[in-house]
Amino acid sequence: MIRGECQSQKELVMSRKLTALLALFLIGSSALYSQYCDSLATMEFTHPGATMLSIYENDTLDPGQIVPGYHFEFQNDSLRFEYNVREFRHNSRWVMLQTWCAERMYNWSSNTDSDTNELSSEALGTRSRTRLVSLLPGDTLSLLKESFWFYHDRDTAEYARLHAPKWFGVSVEIVDSANGQRIALLDSVRYASIGISVPCLELSTLMLDKLVYVHPTDALPKNVFIRVLLHEGEKGSGKWYRTDKIDYAFSKHELANGNRRGTLFTERIQKYNRCNLESESNEIHSNGMGQRTPVDVLDHWNIAPNTVIVYSVQGEKLFEWNDGGGSASLRSQLAHYPAGVVIAAVYKGSALMATVPIMNSR
Repeated sequence: MIRGECQSQKELVMSRKLTALLALFLIGSSALYSQYCDSLATMEFTHPGATMLSIYENDTLDPGQIVPGYHFEFQNDSLRFEYNVREFRHNSRWVMLQTWCAERMYNWSSNTDSDTNELSSEALGTRSRTRLVSLLPGDTLSLLKESFWFYHDRDTAEYARLHAPKWFGVSVEIVDSANGQRIALLDSVRYASIGISVPCLELSTLMLDKLVYVHPTDALPKNVFIRVLLHEGEKGSGKWYRTDKIDYAFSKHELANGNRRGTLFTERIQKYNRCNLESESNEIHSNGMGQRTPVDVLDHWNIAPNTVIVYSVQGEKLFEWNDGGGSASLRSQLAHYPAGVVIAAVYKGSALMATVPIMNSR
């Protein structure tokens, strides 16, 4: 099960506890249910004086372990792809969600067990955001994201398969509330439409990752919010859904030791990826090399006095490298930076010779 790659046994146990706990909260009148909308539940969960008793086991839960999250699903005839976000933080404090109501589902009716045409993907993305946050220079915003997919037939994941008759994608952005403009892109995922069962994924971060933004020290204070945008093509089968969940905050456990779980899981996905950044599907025509991996391209161009400038996918310059030691030396420099996708621009003098995406696995 792909979930086993992303979720520890402890988290599974906690999920069962939270389901039981939530069942206690939701038993009763609709008035009681309405209390747990728009993050009021989280305000209660995270109150310093709060105590939560699990009915699943005889123990007490730490309020800081329970957070609200958006669970997004894109479903077509063959698969259910999930993109989940939780643990929104401003510095060390939790960030509330703007439109959230425990176990609320969009575009699906639990009463009739069928689809609804409640909201378009664009409208649903607009509603999927945090409350306003006041950012000062040096402040940090962060969240946890995880993504994976299941097949309907056996409810299992097969890394070598991802049938997508319609392209779809997700992006996470920080928005300036004063003018509605994006000030940072935290994540971008696109699943290409290919009509065959070979996956074609375009990733900018790991499949399980903590996304972080630091407001520049020379920037002006801003009021911002984090928003998850949903994208899909016009043709083909598939639709976006959202469920508002009470989740277990597990990033401190799962992302320890350099996020090896997220890295290994992403590497396994990339092994079968038709759009794999490290596969021979990357065709480099400009240098006459034909089909070569990014490592081959870098080795080909890394002859002094060539210069390689490495950027994040958001366009931030990470470092400049020109020691001519080949891709192994370059990767040793990359080890100082977070895992994920980076862009290497190769220059000969002032002329750009090649732009090479690399999966930095640390």
